[in-house]
Amino acid sequence: MGLSDWLTRQAARRPRPLVVTAPYGTRTRLRVERELARRGWPIADGPAGASLLVVCGIPGDALDKAIRTVWMDMSAPRALVELPHGTDPAQALDQAVVRLADAPAQRRDAAAHLARSRPSAPMPAGREHDGHDGHDEHGEHGGSPGGVPMAGRGPDRDGLALDRLHVPLGPILADWPSGLVVEATLQGDVIQRASIRLTPGFWNGPGPESGGGREGSANAADGHRDSADTAGEHEGDARGGGEAPFWDEPWLLASRGHRVTRGEAERRRAAAHLDSLGRLLAVAGWPAAAATARALRDRALAGASREDLMPEFGWFARRVGRSRLLRWMLRDLGVIGDEPPDTGGVGGGAGAPGTGGGAWLSGGGGVGDGGGRPGVGGGAGAGSSVASGVGVGVGVGGGAGSPGAGGGAGLSGRGGVGGGRFSGDVAARLDRWLVATGVALGALDDPSILQDDRGPRGPVGAQPSRALLAVLPGVLEGVELGAARLIVASLDPDTEQLGALRHV
Repeated sequence: MGLSDWLTRQAARRPRPLVVTAPYGTRTRLRVERELARRGWPIADGPAGASLLVVCGIPGDALDKAIRTVWMDMSAPRALVELPHGTDPAQALDQAVVRLADAPAQRRDAAAHLARSRPSAPMPAGREHDGHDGHDEHGEHGGSPGGVPMAGRGPDRDGLALDRLHVPLGPILADWPSGLVVEATLQGDVIQRASIRLTPGFWNGPGPESGGGREGSANAADGHRDSADTAGEHEGDARGGGEAPFWDEPWLLASRGHRVTRGEAERRRAAAHLDSLGRLLAVAGWPAAAATARALRDRALAGASREDLMPEFGWFARRVGRSRLLRWMLRDLGVIGDEPPDTGGVGGGAGAPGTGGGAWLSGGGGVGDGGGRPGVGGGAGAGSSVASGVGVGVGVGGGAGSPGAGGGAGLSGRGGVGGGRFSGDVAARLDRWLVATGVALGALDDPSILQDDRGPRGPVGAQPSRALLAVLPGVLEGVELGAARLIVASLDPDTEQLGALRHV
């Protein structure tokens, strides 16, 4: 057993966590991702390559059942880390490493796992916790292997009769919206039909300071409040009890009469876009760029100044915007028609906050060069382009004193900036995130009072993510599985906006 013990200890030195975000667990997820980045631990793509299962927040029954199923798919050595709101991820991860390195306990877990997986072995009646063995119960599969219904036959796009397989995507995938499930009918790796559902059971308990984990989880009281906590002092108040969507929080607080400055709101907007960029780049297979986006996100939430963030973001945006391979991968994928300009799109007209262009994709004439307030460009160089030929308006042209007034040159005709935030293809949505992030970072010092409700995804009162989920099935039909992941990441709907997860 000496070699096995040594291999177990080596595996514990650099675990591969799979992160699951429960409803209203965004704040906890951000803290976990920051801690994982500090430790240099690579995030697993799925259960097969994971040694840690990290649950951020408190899942409802349906998500908890999915977590148990994923836990059963993970091989030893493994450890479960449950992080209810207000717990310290660093201490919980330290405890998980100790359990991973406990070779005798891991052997007992592997033996028990093997016994449960045998067809003759009776299924356990409930969940068992022994300090490192978390969710031990299989979900009921209704006689279908792995819970996947058996294949039928049907005509494909060419009229040929091919097998059809019904496969759910989600709710537990890396870089995937919380609680989202895409019910896909596949022929080969092409989605023939798609429908959307959301796992029920949004948690509506007390605010994040309550804590309160489940027996057997690795959690501990939080001894300090970090950037993701101090970014929203009134979380839980914004919706009059329960939890608030993390990314919409400044606008919700302002609507309830709290004093929120434009700079505070733009800081949250920039962090939200960087979080979405990190997800899209990770799904696209560019982990280094995704890590840069997330590091910028964490620094923005930690209160870094405009002067500290702008240079690195400019370099990052130019690098991403000029990548011909990335643009080749994303162009003409997930095309959505033009939206009305009042759906929170970038460039909705003069006076619409968070709009306008930027030179981030071409390297010239930064936002604020025209002598206006932060975030107002000088209007020079409109139409300059990245290496791939995608035109991006550099100036906002509204003149000094009109922050965020927008009139960029559009994005290569694929649903221009003024045509709606999510119209066009995946490449167009990537470009808009880059432009909008640069404008938001340029307005970090704006002391004016926030007086609108246009959050990162649009007017928060209109719940724009609901419209994104409604259009998603039609966009996914006829695309391959890998392309479907990119399309979902380019829309990145915030399921926390819906208040309670339910069928769309």
